[in-house]
Amino acid sequence: MITGIDAIRPRGGHTATDAPRGAIMTSPTRTAAALLAAIAVTCTATACTSDSNEPAPPTTSTEQPPLSGVGPAGRSPGQQATEGAIAAVEGMHKARATIENDPRADINGVSQYLMEPYLGLLKADMALRRSRGITAEGAITVVRTSPDEVTAPSDEKGNPVRGEAQVLLRTCEDISQKKYTGPEGEDLNRTDLPDQVQAVYRVVNKDWPAAEGWRVMENTLAEQEPCDAY
Repeated sequence: MITGIDAIRPRGGHTATDAPRGAIMTSPTRTAAALLAAIAVTCTATACTSDSNEPAPPTTSTEQPPLSGVGPAGRSPGQQATEGAIAAVEGMHKARATIENDPRADINGVSQYLMEPYLGLLKADMALRRSRGITAEGAITVVRTSPDEVTAPSDEKGNPVRGEAQVLLRTCEDISQKKYTGPEGEDLNRTDLPDQVQAVYRVVNKDWPAAEGWRVMENTLAEQEPCDAY
C-alpha cells in the first residue's frame, strides 16, 4: 500500500498534514520485474524477390533501425540505465524546488520526471502546502547514488532491446538547504533529522532504450533514515 508523503528532512514533516519540510514520499509497493522484449525483423518489399522487371515501388517500413548498445564511450545498457535513473531523480528535485519556491509555477512541471503513484502524491503535497500559505526556499540535492538493482533489456550481444527498464537507486540526499516557512513567518523546519537522508527510488523507463523515458515511480523506504556508508 502506498503511504502518504513523509517529510524529507527539509525540516518540515514529510506528510503535508505534518510539519511540511522537504518530503520524500514512500511506498512499499514493488513492481514486477521488467519483461524483456524481442525485436521482430520483417522483410520489406524492396528487400524481397519480385517476378516483375519493373523496379519495386518505394515502401515505408514501420520497423525501427537496429539499436546500438555500447557506444564509443563503452557504456553498457546497465550503465546507461543507471545514468538515466540518476538524471530523473536529480530532475525531480530541481523541478520540485522551482515549483515550491515560486507560488506561480505550474505544479505539473514535475510530470516529466515522475509517474504514478509518486507523481500524484507529490503534486497533492505541493498543492496542500500552497493552500496553507506555506512558502519554501532552497532545494534537495543528490550527494551520491548506488544502484541496488538494474533491469535493462538487451540481446545476446549486449545491445539494448526495446522493453521496460527499471533501476532501484539508493540515494543519499542533502536536505539541509530545503526550508519551509508558515504564513505567519513561523519556521516549519524539523530539527530531529540529519542533514543527509537516504531514499531508495524505483525509477522506470517504459520506452527503453529511449533516454527521455525515465520516471521516478516510488521511494521504497517506509521511513526516513540517515545515509548508509555505501
